[in-house]
Amino acid sequence: GFPVPDSFILTTHAYALAARAARVDPADPAAAAERLRTSPVPEAIAAAARKAYAALGSGRVAVRSSATAGAVDPDHYAVETATRKVVQRAPAGKGAVLSDGELLAVAELGDRVERHFGAPQDIQFALDRDRQVWLVQSRPITTLYPLPGGAPDPERELRVYFSANVFQGYFEPLTPMGIQFFRLLGTAISGMFGASIDDAAAGPRILKEAGMRIFVDVMPIVRDPVGRPAFVGMTSMGEARSSIVLTRLASDARLPLASRSRLQSVRAIGGALMRAGVQAAALRLMRSPDNTRERYVREMEAFARIDLPRDATASQRLDALERLILTASPRMFPRLIWTIGPAMLSFGLAGRLLHGNLVAPSTDPGWTPLFLTAGALVMEMGSMMSHGAVVAREYGIPAVVGVAGATEQITTGRRVTVDGSAGTVVLEAEPEDPEDSAGS
Repeated sequence: GFPVPDSFILTTHAYALAARAARVDPADPAAAAERLRTSPVPEAIAAAARKAYAALGSGRVAVRSSATAGAVDPDHYAVETATRKVVQRAPAGKGAVLSDGELLAVAELGDRVERHFGAPQDIQFALDRDRQVWLVQSRPITTLYPLPGGAPDPERELRVYFSANVFQGYFEPLTPMGIQFFRLLGTAISGMFGASIDDAAAGPRILKEAGMRIFVDVMPIVRDPVGRPAFVGMTSMGEARSSIVLTRLASDARLPLASRSRLQSVRAIGGALMRAGVQAAALRLMRSPDNTRERYVREMEAFARIDLPRDATASQRLDALERLILTASPRMFPRLIWTIGPAMLSFGLAGRLLHGNLVAPSTDPGWTPLFLTAGALVMEMGSMMSHGAVVAREYGIPAVVGVAGATEQITTGRRVTVDGSAGTVVLEAEPEDPEDSAGS
């Protein structure tokens, strides 16, 4: 069993009974809060609490609530359970609250609870006066990213999955048609290398899908003496952090190079290039570079016109122009002056929420409606399992917590870039004053 202290629980059913006795009207939150504060606890609930308290010995007890405010900046620690080593320490105050021994005890308890329930858990614990660790609460972490189907047990076999989405800088889920495109593309590429695919529509076995994203099992590539440096070099052209991770994997002792000669690898790559007609294309390019350039321009122009047919109406052409203007990066137009139009100002007068990033010292469940229109979340206090971070993941918006002085440095109207994956908040340069620009 687990070290759980003697305790009793007031369930949500008891809260519902108290709210009903206080005649709480959910349509009026302010009045509801006042009635809950001023109304007496129903005698049946009070008597049950007194009886349970007496059963505990009527001594000093700790009272906790699941509705934590998250208004405390916690310490951050990371423990590698396989080696029983503390690999990261980031105390929020002057010193660490837990010793290394206590950290290992908490990590071991969390590992045991995870194995018991068969899924990662968010646990809450307490230490008594003798510094013994007690389990207070355990609940499943529901915002974890799903593993690809058929993934092996990481304790027995290591696999490396490369995200095709992230490599292209596209973090949103793909449509079923987009996923099918990658499967067919994978089948075609596998055929170039002479691999036989049983089901062309299902794609090669190395192609995996999880969370409506495409992943590639690159284990054979990172262990290949020729494939590893080529793959790392190729990924340097994509998303920067993916390239950094793969470079680190190249020196990971758990991924030794396979006992395959470089000649075998070069032969496989050369055969694929020949089947794809790369040599012939290269010869045509060298023989007539001008024709190749003209053909490339024609193909690119044709590709750009796919979304706008020749018989497009004036309205369709205007829509296409508006999309082009709205999706162009502001960095391409440094002289643009951003304003809030009358329509947006009317939202404020009507009590409606403007779209933008939510910057706050901390959040609690009362802030949840603000996440509906927030583009990102920046908090001064909290951790990755605090209320704001969890809700942000549920709503699919980036969040960065533990940003000291965020509410002072990020003022209303300031443009910021929030990268939840890297944990960075970048203050963009403020636009120049048009009057100053005119006078210079």
